Amino acid sequence: DDPPSIPDFQPGGKLVGSKNGTKYHFPWCAGAQRIKEENKRWFDSVAAARAAGYSPAGNCKGLE
Repeated sequence: DDPPSIPDFQPGGKLVGSKNGTKYHFPWCAGAQRIKEENKRWFDSVAAARAAGYSPAGNCKGLE
């Protein structure tokens, strides 16, 4: 199965993390869907997420 295409409703990012956490996710991963809208922090790339101190969520397949 191919991963789902990135939905159009994203506010300008390809990856999302919580302002209160240290993991980043694809928007369609279960972990990302549990983050409250007001706590979401969006990243354009893995490099941007890592530069902000985030690491990949272990339960989100396909993350580097």
